[in-house]
Amino acid sequence: MLPTHRCLVFVLAGAGLSLASCAPPIVSAGLSVAEAGNSVFFEGNLRAAVKHDLASVFAASQKALTDLAYEPCVNDLKSHGAELTARESNDGRLVVVTLKESSPRVTLVQVRVGLFGDQQISRLVVSEIVDLLAATPKAARPVDPD
Repeated sequence: MLPTHRCLVFVLAGAGLSLASCAPPIVSAGLSVAEAGNSVFFEGNLRAAVKHDLASVFAASQKALTDLAYEPCVNDLKSHGAELTARESNDGRLVVVTLKESSPRVTLVQVRVGLFGDQQISRLVVSEIVDLLAATPKAARPVDPD
């Protein structure tokens, strides 16, 4: 075997080992600026933080699931959190969006699709929620008369 062929074998073997690692490859293409850096996919759940109150995020989550043509099952809003459940129309996997109020202006969003999680679909759901929140007009601030 020629020396260049040996190097090629080692490079290809190393590439194969790196692809077989436990950590999923990080892909940031397609993420909006609002998502980059504040979301993580771990153990089948995509977790993100958004700078909006719980009620706004709940409404955006409901609309996102409807806009993506998921069949809604349960929408449960409580004082400091919420859970929205929907089904995929093709194979019936559950799409679960869990919201937790971190502060009056910050809400934690967690999305899980199916039993083992689906990173691409979860990122799509979070992206849709973030886009809807960005399109929502902010409440007018009262002006102090001088």
